[in-house]
Amino acid sequence: MSVAKTIRDRRSIRTFNRTPVSRELVFQLLNDAVWAPNHGLREPWRFVYVENESGKERRPI
Repeated sequence: MSVAKTIRDRRSIRTFNRTPVSRELVFQLLNDAVWAPNHGLREPWRFVYVENESGKERRPI
């Protein structure tokens, strides 16, 4: 497959489900993400983890 065809045929899928993601997986992914190259060296990263939909249980990561 050519690069041009891959770019033209690419589609974003915006079908989400409501299955919760575990806290451990979120933390693992964020810990891995901070090692990704970044534009402009805008470190340090800051994240806020929201435990539930109401947003009452928030804590910085």
